Amino acid sequence: MLGRVAAVAAAAGLVVAVGAGAAPRTTTVHATEKEFKISTLPVAAKAGKVTFVVKNTGALKHEFIVLKTKLPAAKLPHTSTRALTVGRIGKVPEFAPGQTRRLTLTLAAGHYVLLCNVPGHYAAGQRLDFTVK
Repeated sequence: MLGRVAAVAAAAGLVVAVGAGAAPRTTTVHATEKEFKISTLPVAAKAGKVTFVVKNTGALKHEFIVLKTKLPAAKLPHTSTRALTVGRIGKVPEFAPGQTRRLTLTLAAGHYVLLCNVPGHYAAGQRLDFTVK
């Protein structure tokens, strides 16, 4: 009987271990936006689920866009007022000063650009290269 209880307990432990290991891990990246800069902590993330917690610490409305691209942040094709968002995989629409928004994405390893594309903000330097490993 004791052997049977041990076997059941061991099987239950295995199920718990497998279930815990199968849960996807989420990396939280804290980002701040203000005129005309984006900063993040950490400065890179591991591939998988990434939640960006974005706070607008500026005096103007900002938005937050995530692009997967091989181009450096400062070299995106653009018009006189906005960057072209080819490769966009996520966006937080414009939000007011003092507000915080969340964006959760599943990101593969590679190079990304984080930017605000409110007219004139990209050209003013509100962009950042971001790496997912």
